Amino acid sequence: MERSGIDVARVRAAAGVPPALDPDAELPRKVTAALFAAAAEQRPDPELPTILGLAAPFGCFGVVDYLAGSSATIEGAMRALSAHFAGITRDLRLVVDEGEGLSLEARGGDTPDGMFGEESAIAITTGRFARLGGPEYKLERVTLRRPSPGPSRHRELLGCPVEFGASVSAMHVSRAVAALPLASADPNLRSALADVVKRLDLAPADTPDLEVAIRGRLRDLMPRGVITAAAVARTLGLSERTLHRRLAAIGRTFQDVLDGFRVRESERLLRERRPLVEIALTLGYADQSAWSRAFRRWKGLSPTAWRPD
Repeated sequence: MERSGIDVARVRAAAGVPPALDPDAELPRKVTAALFAAAAEQRPDPELPTILGLAAPFGCFGVVDYLAGSSATIEGAMRALSAHFAGITRDLRLVVDEGEGLSLEARGGDTPDGMFGEESAIAITTGRFARLGGPEYKLERVTLRRPSPGPSRHRELLGCPVEFGASVSAMHVSRAVAALPLASADPNLRSALADVVKRLDLAPADTPDLEVAIRGRLRDLMPRGVITAAAVARTLGLSERTLHRRLAAIGRTFQDVLDGFRVRESERLLRERRPLVEIALTLGYADQSAWSRAFRRWKGLSPTAWRPD
């Protein structure tokens, strides 16, 4: 909003958002709706959700930016984002739809702020992929559920045809664009990713980048019971064979990474005093007893005996 010439202090005051806020905090839907409404009062542009989404600097959406920036391809990033949103919120979902190309759908509900959120999510994602994918990145089209606002700059801003009143809000890319490699060697990008990894407590500081990226995806996939190398590879934009080969090059196996991450996550969640059955399900186990047996193998103690007072 600040980059778009909006008085952020006024917007915060109108929505009741404190000046100091954890950048990874999840705001209640009514608060985000109030933020959007306050911004629209200051700048009533018909394309405001798209303007705000494209203006969001890389790194301001910690987990989202990490998942996008640590993928090998556009398709991998799309799948990683879809898995992440499926686990954190019911108010906005990103769903990968496969056809002749790939579509990343944003589903935010039937209210005006829900459609505002859909449009801004598409613009945020587009802005990241345009930066990471380079000049070859191009959308085929964007569809938005919101009614047509009349004359607007949507096509100019997004660089593709935009259809209003559609059945689903989505960004559509060709298979060739989905296969584009992402610019993970960018030093500014790597710095931003390192900051996010530290905030998320994904791994020790000396952990290889590939293992950290796998851990980031396991945190989203494990609660859904999806913990195969093939599933993780898809969210990295790699084939399963390539994933195994790259892990072997750093002296690791997929099972090594999975077990190491489960140990670290078990410790983190136990320190947070989470219920034992919740921890077991979060780590992808069918029940608490299966996780308890694994934990005893790792630590020589039961989870209850190990948990700090």
